[in-house]
Amino acid sequence: MGYKKVTMIDIAEVAEVSRPTLYALFPDKDAVFSACIYSHIEDFRIDFKTRAEKTKSSEGKLQALFDIYVIEPFKMYYPSKDALDMLNNATTYAPKEMDVYWGDFEKALHQTLTDGHKKRSSQSKDIARVLACFARDARSTAKDAKDLTKLVRTAIEMALR
Repeated sequence: MGYKKVTMIDIAEVAEVSRPTLYALFPDKDAVFSACIYSHIEDFRIDFKTRAEKTKSSEGKLQALFDIYVIEPFKMYYPSKDALDMLNNATTYAPKEMDVYWGDFEKALHQTLTDGHKKRSSQSKDIARVLACFARDARSTAKDAKDLTKLVRTAIEMALR
């Protein structure tokens, strides 16, 4: 169906709420989409904190970040052409929210790189930015989840050299 064709009626049906209830919470579908993105960001922050506590290595923490922000969303949406299109074009529909999403990812990458390599902290910010830019492009150009996972693995190895 795609984002442009989805209506509040469609959203209400999928959410199993009445249209009046949905409109009481959100003025339009853009607000629903925005709330979903911000909810994911908060969930991802919590998930990363939990996973990061389980590993001491920078490599493990970087892998967790890429799994949470890049690979797992791709795997979730990949089976549906429309859903994958929404994921890959979310910046078109919610630019401000996606700036926060990718900014949060980049900030977590930077912190992880800085914590793991104090002597390279001056480069960590640039490396984090390169990795975040890579992630956006890799997610939209990967052939499948296996290809994306391989690309991410290579990017992490390069970042830690």
